[in-house]
Amino acid sequence: KYILGSNIGEVITIAATPILLAGESVPLTPLQILWMNLVTDGIPALALAVEPPEPDVMRRPPFNPQESIFARGLGNYIVRAGIILALITITMMMTIFPFRQAFGGDPAAWKTMVFTTLCLAQMGHALAIRSQTQLTLELNPFSNVYIWAAVIVTTLLQLALIYVEPLRNFFGTHWLSPLQLAICVGFSALVFVWLEGEKLWLRWVQTRRNS
Repeated sequence: KYILGSNIGEVITIAATPILLAGESVPLTPLQILWMNLVTDGIPALALAVEPPEPDVMRRPPFNPQESIFARGLGNYIVRAGIILALITITMMMTIFPFRQAFGGDPAAWKTMVFTTLCLAQMGHALAIRSQTQLTLELNPFSNVYIWAAVIVTTLLQLALIYVEPLRNFFGTHWLSPLQLAICVGFSALVFVWLEGEKLWLRWVQTRRNS
């Protein structure tokens, strides 16, 4: 659920860039894509694997063993989350691209911002996906300390790719100013806000149906 949703967002972003920005190459290098698949996808996914079941899990009807693994809205969520992640990243890209000269004119600068926004957005996705119905603030913060550790470690590793020169040279990233990093953080946080907002919306709809 987490990995597929994130991967769809990455694929849409990569595919849309040459179309929306004619003459520009894809914003991610093969090495950066590998990094996302192994680190920003992999580490949080391992932590989510030990997430405790939701409190009402035993009150839910059993699944039909013949139904698809994408049934019960899972497939819909994966596609929807991927599209949201991509739209937010693309919006950031289209917003900052006209000002690329103000960032030094190096294409690696805005491409690093796209790379960073995608990676940080996945951290918000990892936190929001812990529960289908409960908000992150409603969950016991100590019920899965591994996810917090995974998010912190992955974020620090991502920052190392930007600010540690040997890693920056190896991965082809560009040093980001505090303003550039703040833009990445701000846009990436919208993924978390959107997914948490969906829970509130679904909760409201369910309340209306039951009233």
